[in-house]
Amino acid sequence: MPITDNLVVQHLLQLTETQSHPLLWRESEAGGYESDVQGLMVRVDKSYSSTGSRLFLLLLRETHTVYISEPLSISFWRPRYKSTDEEDLAHLLKTLLRSIERQCADRRRHDLANGEELRQQMYQQLLFGVGGELSLDRKSQINAGDSGNVTKVL
Repeated sequence: MPITDNLVVQHLLQLTETQSHPLLWRESEAGGYESDVQGLMVRVDKSYSSTGSRLFLLLLRETHTVYISEPLSISFWRPRYKSTDEEDLAHLLKTLLRSIERQCADRRRHDLANGEELRQQMYQQLLFGVGGELSLDRKSQINAGDSGNVTKVL
């Protein structure tokens, strides 16, 4: 039995809304949102046309792309689809987008509220490694008087 678009979107939604280790999304420079999942780049965005906007999801691996798009509505006034599968896919894509938007907005608020603390953590990671501690090689360089040729930029 083949894996359906609905199952893929449902899986991404569950990964995104998991409490313990949620799938982390980031805003893409090209617009929309992206994440890395099992070695695949996943993008969620909207496409715009004269008939309105539609959500789409891209799965990218090297030169290969899988495209899942929100089905076209057969009604002008309110969304209606040809089948319940199409209706479910549209609902799943919209729910996934809302969940991603909420996650990114929460992270932005957290970053704004904790800006200086995050800055210091990132500086420590850059200078001393992930744990914020000097490596043995770097400690011996500093103890020997070699500052690593650090130049001061004004």
